[in-house]
Amino acid sequence: MTSKSRPSDDDLSKVEADKATLDVVGEEARPINLEVSRRVLRKIDLFLMPAMVIGYGLVYYDKAILGSAALFGMTSDLHLSVIDASTDPPTINTSRLSWATSIFYFGQLIGSYPMTYLLQRFNSRFILGPVVMFWAVICAATAGVTTWQGLLVLRFFLGFTESIVPTAFMITVSGYYTQSEQALRQSWWFSGTGWFTVIGSALNYGFAQIDGGALKSWQYIYVLAGGLTFLFGLWCFALPNSVLNAWFLTEEERVVAIERLRAGHTGLKSNKIEFYQVKEAVLDIKVWLVALMMASAYTVNGAVSGFGPLIVSTFGYSPLESILFQFPLGSICAVGIPLTGWLCSRYRNIRIPVLLLCCLPVIAGFAIIWKSEWGTRPVAPVVGYSIIGFFGPVVSLTVTLGAANVAGETKKSFMASAVFVAYCVGNIIGPQLVRSEEKAQHYPQLWTGLIICYVITIVSASVLYYVLYRENAKRNGLTLDKSEGERLAFKGRVAVIGAGPAGAIATDALVKEQAFDTIRVFDRQHIAGGTWVLTRDGNKPPAIPSLGDLVRGRADTPVQVPPSFPCETPKTPEVNSRQLRYSNTAAHEHLHSNLPPSVMAFTQEPIPEVVPKEVLPQYGPIPVFRHREVIRNWVEDIFAKNQNRNLIEFNTSVELAEKVGDEWVLTLRKERPGTNSNYWWQERFDALIVASGHYHLPSIPDIPGLIEYDERFPGRIKHTKHYDTADEFKGKRVVVAGGSVSAFDALHDVKRTAKLPIIASLRRPSAIFGSAPFEHPHIKQRPSISSFDPFTGRIAFSDGTFEDDIDIVLFATGFEFSFPFLPGIRPVNKRIPGLYQHVFKSDDPSLAFIGMVTGGFGLRIFEWQAVAAARHFAGRANLPPLKQMLEWEQQRVEEKGDGPAFWTLLPDFEKHYEALRAIAGDPAPGTTGRVLPKYDEKWSESFWELINARIAWWREEARSAEKKSNTRVLGSSKLA
Repeated sequence: MTSKSRPSDDDLSKVEADKATLDVVGEEARPINLEVSRRVLRKIDLFLMPAMVIGYGLVYYDKAILGSAALFGMTSDLHLSVIDASTDPPTINTSRLSWATSIFYFGQLIGSYPMTYLLQRFNSRFILGPVVMFWAVICAATAGVTTWQGLLVLRFFLGFTESIVPTAFMITVSGYYTQSEQALRQSWWFSGTGWFTVIGSALNYGFAQIDGGALKSWQYIYVLAGGLTFLFGLWCFALPNSVLNAWFLTEEERVVAIERLRAGHTGLKSNKIEFYQVKEAVLDIKVWLVALMMASAYTVNGAVSGFGPLIVSTFGYSPLESILFQFPLGSICAVGIPLTGWLCSRYRNIRIPVLLLCCLPVIAGFAIIWKSEWGTRPVAPVVGYSIIGFFGPVVSLTVTLGAANVAGETKKSFMASAVFVAYCVGNIIGPQLVRSEEKAQHYPQLWTGLIICYVITIVSASVLYYVLYRENAKRNGLTLDKSEGERLAFKGRVAVIGAGPAGAIATDALVKEQAFDTIRVFDRQHIAGGTWVLTRDGNKPPAIPSLGDLVRGRADTPVQVPPSFPCETPKTPEVNSRQLRYSNTAAHEHLHSNLPPSVMAFTQEPIPEVVPKEVLPQYGPIPVFRHREVIRNWVEDIFAKNQNRNLIEFNTSVELAEKVGDEWVLTLRKERPGTNSNYWWQERFDALIVASGHYHLPSIPDIPGLIEYDERFPGRIKHTKHYDTADEFKGKRVVVAGGSVSAFDALHDVKRTAKLPIIASLRRPSAIFGSAPFEHPHIKQRPSISSFDPFTGRIAFSDGTFEDDIDIVLFATGFEFSFPFLPGIRPVNKRIPGLYQHVFKSDDPSLAFIGMVTGGFGLRIFEWQAVAAARHFAGRANLPPLKQMLEWEQQRVEEKGDGPAFWTLLPDFEKHYEALRAIAGDPAPGTTGRVLPKYDEKWSESFWELINARIAWWREEARSAEKKSNTRVLGSSKLA
């Protein structure tokens, strides 16, 4: 086996990156070892996190050393403070120092956009390294500034160049870590501000004591900072662009790193600017509340970074002691940011409460400093100054709140931009609150302003909490019940189980809503098509593995899943046998549709006019039915358009779908090709669509003696799921049990080869076709089977008649609803209790079912169900309150009964179509959401035309057979 060489960054462009990734790992997901995965994450953390903590710490250190430098002569050397002798007593004006602090953020604001462009356009390490080194030169060059105007210029460009780091780090995190890992890692590198408050203060403390030499103390501090930053710039050249080029990983580890990202797939992402989302963002109060929180919370940073040590010195401490008192504040930031990040990643929906709690010590710190006694080494103001460090977790949580509460790429970008602008505005305002002439009064304007800002933060966060609480309830006209709001909240990550017709239209509807970050489709077959896929289990003949288990409800049970993920386990029959798992489809070589394509197809995807030769004897050249492969290709084409096929994970079984908190945790399994092992992993989603259909688990009634009969006469009991061709019935006496479409399709196919007459056993005639399919001279009608005699082989019927010497009993009795991966779902009487409109789980509408109905023009009703579900998950649908959903179900049970009639839409087509159309409503302005047309009575007319045509054909075929039979009898009489 040859391994592919690692492409170099010089040869790898942004456009080529995806192709190179496929070269390394292939299009199909590859299994990964749990220990290797852990080792990869550990190595990535060990290599990236120290660099990012140091890098972001230097961003803070290089801009914040202004406050320390001001204590050691910089203020007087550059005339940053001006004595106003006109006042009595004379006052000191430090507005120049304030502007030296603020102008940094003007540079950062202006520089962020070109820096972002460069990072997106070119290889990041060849941009980041030179820019960081240039920033280092600017920082060191500050030591040579001789005027306050020169300082302002350098501070502006320092901010301009430093703006590259946050964007570069966010890109790096997204390229190495899964979605669930990113928020915590972001808090880690964000905590660098706290660590370098401590480390930087220690360095400043040492260098500030240098006495003599060519430079002054404050100049040494800047030279040191510039030198450290330059070394970091060199380090940046060692940072690989992505896991594909991660030199610190082995070949195997790089594959695992890529597979980790594939397992944490983020779904569709669009770089196109959606102007309707811009409008939504402008009008969305949440955007402005988060921006207001950021601006007001960050005012303290601007003040502390420029004036912190200077303010502490006014408490009554020496300049050197003032530097040391930055340690407690920095430590609280360094520990508080990752700690709150960890708590919020572990416990959901606590960001705002934690943020509010962190605001309280910050306000207390302001008040303590302001109102305590200053003099000779006082303790109280230092304590107050230290607990201001809780502002770090406040701003960190504000950033994550902004990212978590909007959907759509354009709207997220708008939110990120608004938050960044607010960050700069807050830092610009903070230094302007410091008035040196108020020193004797303990800077009342500063502390009053900061207290007001943090009150604004608290009020804004509280309003945001209320808005989010109300928004979920108002969206569906619900009362303010917390559980209702959580039930109907927007879903950003959606999983679809099944890649058949229902899965295809569900995926298309989700994509066209343009509202989801993640869309994943899982199917256990190797191609799209669902029940229309022809499957074969090697050379094994299709059969029921255990009739006893099937009849007694013990078939298709959940498999035991491993305790940890990802992992590999040996293959076993219980897990891997397609017969035991009923994972083969019911398709056979000559399967075709049984409805007109004009009625059966989705409204925007016509089915091709390719007529199978098998139906020509019935209908002639009229294009009525379609061969299974035509339907399968049609499903494939629906996925293929818009490249939705890329969202499918084939050969993947969903073994468990559990609701954990607010998330659906899917346990997934894939057979590892060429090995004797299974690969298991988990993925998390906000919503789940089950589109796996209900045509895989045969339904056979529990008839006395049936199981013993099967044991005594193996091979006689069959189900239409395992029907292949009529040849297997050649010359055999056959009973076909059932009165549905599959029953009379089988009857009229089998009678061509079987020994006549065929026995048709049914409880009652078809509700749609009547008795026409069974009225044939070669078909003998019997009522339902009452018993099987395992000793004689006799089959008795409910009217007292019986048949002997039967070779095959073919059950055409339909299928059971079976969802072994959903432990909380227990189908009853071939329906799923608790479904509203046959789609939404009433008590948890984050779960939707597509295709669990019949009598709705075949596949067409799936489109209405899919659009309603997609629009609901996008937060744009009109679901009623829980009480009304439950009332709908109860009324339908009373009307139709608790059985198959419950989920049969016939004959009330219009009522069901229009109910789903009302739930879905219209697409959001500016989106490509599917438009559901009004119900058209022509659909019903076409449906009934086909029904009548089939009835006419059966009757004509019966008359023809009767005529031939009479002719043969007459001929025999003449010969006699």
